[in-house]
Amino acid sequence: MKNAIFAFLVTVYICAANAWAGYSEAVAAATKADYAGAYQQFSQLADKGDTDALVNMAILTGESCGLNKPPALGNDLICKAAGADNVHARFFAALSAMFAAPVCPTLKFTENEFPAQTLASATRGNVAAMLWSGKIYENGRQRDPIRAYAWYTLAIERGAPEAQEEVDNLAPRLSADDRARAKELAAKLDIDAPTSKLLFEPCRSQRR
Repeated sequence: MKNAIFAFLVTVYICAANAWAGYSEAVAAATKADYAGAYQQFSQLADKGDTDALVNMAILTGESCGLNKPPALGNDLICKAAGADNVHARFFAALSAMFAAPVCPTLKFTENEFPAQTLASATRGNVAAMLWSGKIYENGRQRDPIRAYAWYTLAIERGAPEAQEEVDNLAPRLSADDRARAKELAAKLDIDAPTSKLLFEPCRSQRR
């Protein structure tokens, strides 16, 4: 019995390692501005059932990284992943439903559901959702400026420099003690939130 359990755990570890290896190659390609190569790598992962890879394909398509893909393709990829209950895809779908034309008309999101979708994605490492979590806590119905500051801080640490402006605007409204508490909370959130497999603004340099 122990040998069977050990063999199962080894198999799980090897599968996870292989999955991350594939992601490492795809992310490396995107980092080198080889967006076509990254898209192909993510497509191979998506063919194996990885819904995060679908979201990354949509991100590359939506960012217009020279792939010449139709805009509707990105929407279709997000909808496919959201339909499979991918938490990050559901965040992006909810975001579009709240502030733009919904990318997935068949999925209905209410204003009250958007914060929950956002936080669910943020706590699983989505940098874009971290930034939006800060906005929700700063300006939403259940305002909590300390939590807003914490999420903005974590978003910066995870690669969203645009959150610095939000921090700078919010900081004067917090006491020194409040900012210290926010930084402690950000450190805790950083420990709890896994490193996401999602790309964040991969084509930023192309837009400069």
